[in-house]
Amino acid sequence: MPGPSGDRLIRVDMTQQSVEITAFPDDWKLLGGRGLSARILLEECDAGCEPLGPDNVLVMAPGVISGTAAPTSGRISIGGKSPLTGGIKEANAGGNPGQDLMKLGYRAIIVTGQPADPERRYGLEVDADGAQVVAADAYTGLWNYASCEKLLQDRPKNASAISIGPAGELKLSGASVACTDQDKERRPARHAARGGLGGVMGSKGLKWV
Repeated sequence: MPGPSGDRLIRVDMTQQSVEITAFPDDWKLLGGRGLSARILLEECDAGCEPLGPDNVLVMAPGVISGTAAPTSGRISIGGKSPLTGGIKEANAGGNPGQDLMKLGYRAIIVTGQPADPERRYGLEVDADGAQVVAADAYTGLWNYASCEKLLQDRPKNASAISIGPAGELKLSGASVACTDQDKERRPARHAARGGLGGVMGSKGLKWV
């Protein structure tokens, strides 16, 4: 369900490590998940771009009824140009991040650009008040379980995470994107595992959301 501030988009420019919160376009209001990811990529991603380059667009989009009590409604779609196939790709995962984004009123996260220094790592902190890019160099090389344990240890018990492991950081073409599950340990056990989109997330210098 939309959050208290209405439906919004989070646009992240990893070249500048900047964030802009915008209203969700009326033309997209009936779209979510895979459909929304495809629409954004059609409109905003150059089909001829290098998948691991700055012009690729990484999309994280919950389903239309994510955030509700509807069965199996909590999945999130991860989209972009695939470094594995060279075509547009969507992979999806369960867990809590899709539910949580929609409860906060965020219909999608759109990530563009990449840092000038490929060795730097960043995180995207998201809450009801907005989002910000923060340094995450301390997470470099950590596997998903260790990374999420470190990330969530001092955060609210209802926080969730989207992350990549070393394969994503190395931009491997088979790397997945992990989402934390509903267990109290919040394990990153749900994976958007197809198409190497973890490598795209790694190319953006984005270690976790």
